[in-house]
Amino acid sequence: MTTEEQIETPPTSNVRFKSFGSLESAASQAQAEAANTSGYTLPVTVFRQGRRFQLATAIPVSMCIQFLRSDPVDKKAGLEAVRSFTNRPVDTSHVRETRRYLADNFHDKYILPPLTINIRETVNVYCTDFAGPVKPGYLVIPFSARLSITDGQHRRLAMEEVLQDMSAEDAEAFQQDGVAIMVTCETETEQVHQDFADCSKTKPLPKSLIAVYDKRNPANALVMKLIDSCPLFRGKIDSTSNTLSKRSNAVFLTNQVRTLAKELLIGNGAMSDVEFDKRANDMLADHTVFERQLGNFTAFVNTLTEEHPVLKQVSELPQGPERQKIPQLREEWLILTGNAWAIMGRIGHELFRDSVPNWVEYAKRLAKSVDWRRDADIWKGNLVQDGVVVRTNKAWNAATAKVREAVGLKTPEPMPELIATAPSGVPAVAEAVA
Repeated sequence: MTTEEQIETPPTSNVRFKSFGSLESAASQAQAEAANTSGYTLPVTVFRQGRRFQLATAIPVSMCIQFLRSDPVDKKAGLEAVRSFTNRPVDTSHVRETRRYLADNFHDKYILPPLTINIRETVNVYCTDFAGPVKPGYLVIPFSARLSITDGQHRRLAMEEVLQDMSAEDAEAFQQDGVAIMVTCETETEQVHQDFADCSKTKPLPKSLIAVYDKRNPANALVMKLIDSCPLFRGKIDSTSNTLSKRSNAVFLTNQVRTLAKELLIGNGAMSDVEFDKRANDMLADHTVFERQLGNFTAFVNTLTEEHPVLKQVSELPQGPERQKIPQLREEWLILTGNAWAIMGRIGHELFRDSVPNWVEYAKRLAKSVDWRRDADIWKGNLVQDGVVVRTNKAWNAATAKVREAVGLKTPEPMPELIATAPSGVPAVAEAVA
């Protein structure tokens, strides 16, 4: 026996639920409707969020490309056009990045977040009358129904485009992969827009946390292995925050070590993360090259640590109350700030770039010949002005030139990508000098 619309739905919803005592009966009735209306069925899970019941399912990539459609507005469209179209303008760079991710990983393990789609036409869902908040069922989709993407148009475009670069064998296999789908049934464009806005309300991961989680990019792998290989960093890095408080017992943020890695590898700590990821992927794709560079950078950091008494002291602090010394030392010593390590990273880059045979000697000078106290004369008028540490391009470049002079290195000719650019990983807010 069928009991229709036992589930109360909002007035704007166009989904009708039909309940059955068994999943087999629900499936039979759904297939009968689909056969008689030239429609098709999808197994779904029915659940409630707020006042609305929604559906979740999964479909093959091939079906995703064939049936799901987006309706993007033009980039320079006016307000009325934005209101009438379902999707935001297509961001080609976002599509390109997702396409590259799929191309690089579809042979191994990858993940795509669920797509959210909407069906405006009236649809029937045949489900069970089982007790509980989540029920299995079958959605019958009319032949004429349009499956509009609410959230995920860039993922869908990337899936379609990546097939163009695949061999026939790879394309056939990729199209059998599954894609998770959230289904809403709304007739009003305004509600579809609201659903898209709601999908974007999740808090983005701090850059430091992304650097920990995302190991596919050689840039992140370089950062994490550098942390693991250096006693100064190991166990003393904050990987969940966007900023480092003055009272923090951590030495640096993961993102500040990433800035150091940018300086060491590229010689430009201000380079965007996207560009750095791309450059690192090009430069470190070969495992042998990766290991050689990691070895150089680790040796450089560890040499500085061994040769400077404050760094050595911090590197040997055990976990616990002893690390309360770190914030106190950071107030006195510039060498415990991102500013200092960005400068040292730039010097290290130049030593390795120019294949300086006695680079270890210069690294020792960097630790011993430069006065890294905040109130030292070398920083006055550049990084330290009127008692505070500042971050400006002019100040940072002037300080770097002073350090080169102190260790006996010539200032290299400026390259276009390096001109007047202070690293992004150093603190953006001025710090009081103890």
